[in-house]
Amino acid sequence: MTLVGLNSPVECVTFDPAEDKVGAGAANGTVKVWDLDTGKVCCSLTGHRSNCLTIEFGPPESYIVVTGSLDTNVKVWDLRRKDSITTYKGHSRGVRKLAISPDNKWVCSGSESGELKLWDLASGRNVKDGWSHDNGITGIEFHPCEFLLATSSSDRTVRVWDLEVWEQVETLGPETTAVRAIAYHRDGRQLLTATSDALKVWGCEPAVHHDTVQMDWRNLVDMHLTYKDDQPRRPLLKADLTRMVTALQLAKGFVARGNLEGAYKAALGQGDAAVACMLVEAVQSRQDAFELNSVEPLIKLLELLLAAGQEQQQAVGLSALALVLRGPGQVVREVCGGPGPVGVDLSYEQRKNKCLLVKMCLEGLGMKLGVLARGSGPVAARAQLLVEELRRVVGSAGPQGPGSNDNSLAEQIINVVTSIPFFVIGMQGLRRRRCPRGRHFSLAFMAVGIAAAGYHGVNPSSPLRPLLRKMDYYSICYCSNVLRRAAHIGLPAPLRVAALLAAPVKPTAVTGLNLLLVESKYLRSALSHAHLRPSFKLHLGTGLVGMAAFAYEDIANGMRWPPVLHSLWHCLSAVAMGCFGQLLQHQELLLMLEGVQVEACS
Repeated sequence: MTLVGLNSPVECVTFDPAEDKVGAGAANGTVKVWDLDTGKVCCSLTGHRSNCLTIEFGPPESYIVVTGSLDTNVKVWDLRRKDSITTYKGHSRGVRKLAISPDNKWVCSGSESGELKLWDLASGRNVKDGWSHDNGITGIEFHPCEFLLATSSSDRTVRVWDLEVWEQVETLGPETTAVRAIAYHRDGRQLLTATSDALKVWGCEPAVHHDTVQMDWRNLVDMHLTYKDDQPRRPLLKADLTRMVTALQLAKGFVARGNLEGAYKAALGQGDAAVACMLVEAVQSRQDAFELNSVEPLIKLLELLLAAGQEQQQAVGLSALALVLRGPGQVVREVCGGPGPVGVDLSYEQRKNKCLLVKMCLEGLGMKLGVLARGSGPVAARAQLLVEELRRVVGSAGPQGPGSNDNSLAEQIINVVTSIPFFVIGMQGLRRRRCPRGRHFSLAFMAVGIAAAGYHGVNPSSPLRPLLRKMDYYSICYCSNVLRRAAHIGLPAPLRVAALLAAPVKPTAVTGLNLLLVESKYLRSALSHAHLRPSFKLHLGTGLVGMAAFAYEDIANGMRWPPVLHSLWHCLSAVAMGCFGQLLQHQELLLMLEGVQVEACS
């Protein structure tokens, strides 16, 4: 998102506490506030006579914004009135930093000369004066729990002030370079300080140095602790940052030597989406970044990016995936889908094995891509387009990958429960059928229910998931074959052999052939025997709707569908297949009329 509206260079930017607005101060003194939902300016504030250097939002319910300027003034604004409430005067130099106390009663301001002033937010009265650093103020932080105030400065020190006794109680430093930013941890037990070359962690009351991470942060502007799901996120300390830097340095060394596969594996070993994002973004312009021999670990990195919660990381992953599909993806499609050479060709066999491994990785990526495509926004729209490209590369008519349903626990439970009708209808058929072939079909139908429940019952990220998906498809294929034989429909020997060979790789096609033959016989029987017509109508209606649901969810894999669509397919297909029991019963009756012993028919 790009926010526009300022007519001069931006001096400062900050989010409001609810993170639904952004405020920015400009070099001409103008302050603008944008609504992030619409991307439009919701408030424009003018009144400063020079550069607006700092901006802070009050609590959401207060509609307060406080700004400091090079004109030495601090202004308090009401976002509802879009006007200044009061102006604090008293600094001799420009105001560089501001902070609002957690109880929303005080504002502390720091200037370029090192002056610190504490103001009563409601009355505008100067509560405390006389505190200072030896150089410009770079950071101000109120303690989240205690009456303490921490300030940092270009004089290379951090000072802690007691707001009850109005005196300085701690001095941290001096550091080797200016302290650029500070932040209290949410629980108040730690204070983080950042200089141009290090991050330090201090314990509070008393100040005790815990850890230091050496970093090259010459361009550091600000530092904040971030939180997720209202829980404080652990600050990145030495172990984390060192591991990230080591992985990036190792990857950089591999890239410099032209070993892209080693670089991908180094980033993959870190398991951090931020590291993966930086590496993938850096190598996208290289021609050798997407070669077949090195793309397997890259695809696993992209899977990590697509599973990340950050849109920027997902966008980088989708951009790289598009290049993979248009490069090595086409090689995979040609090698795995085309005819092989005549005779023995070891180099071709090695290349095909590599392509099969890449294809398996792409199939595993398909589930994450499908989940992403069912969202909203530009990232989801891009993912939907790539779903189609991925389908053309790896195909989706067979049991490939872990599948892209069961995206929540509720959906998983529904799919397991709706697998039960297959087992129940199979049990009923087992009691009613007298012909061994009919009983065989009932047992196979029960096996379909067991395979479906097993497939949906495991964790979607389990390594068993792709295998169980294959078993699900194969059980349906086997059941359709048994049904064809139970309906006494024969196949010519060549076609029977072809179906047998095709079943492991194209079970859906073999299932379709078997069902087409049984459907035609059911239709002919229903036209000539009125008692079969009600069951055939029920079979036809549930079968058509069920196949439409299956086609939309599985063949158009990755498009949006309701979470209950797969379970609807379960219920409708169970009823449709159960209706074949009437056809089998009719076949048994005909055999009895012809004098054949049904119990012994085979």
